Amino acid sequence: PMPNGEIQPEFKERLAYMGSWLRVYGESIYNTRGGYLRPQSWGAITQRGDTLYVHVLDKGAASVTLQNFPYSKILKAYLIKDHTPVDAQLHDGAVAIPVKQMNEDQPDEVIAVVVKK
Repeated sequence: PMPNGEIQPEFKERLAYMGSWLRVYGESIYNTRGGYLRPQSWGAITQRGDTLYVHVLDKGAASVTLQNFPYSKILKAYLIKDHTPVDAQLHDGAVAIPVKQMNEDQPDEVIAVVVKK
């Protein structure tokens, strides 16, 4: 805040944007822990229970590969924003996840991957 206690207009705009992002994607942040992989060049994973949240930050990524996948089966995969199914394929201990082209104003794409332990 400024010395008079008010928040600058440009900060209000950013905070409002973050609030709207969290309304859609909050499940991938709140009450999660880090995924089984450390952050990668394409992004990072968070996890809660049997759901992995793949945060793709690289706008140029056409796909993401999760190496050394520690789970036996993928039950389903979908985009968090609208629940559109995603064709995540598990083969030889790695998961290939296609990523659609992101809009420039979109900070990331979040894909939920529900697994069988």
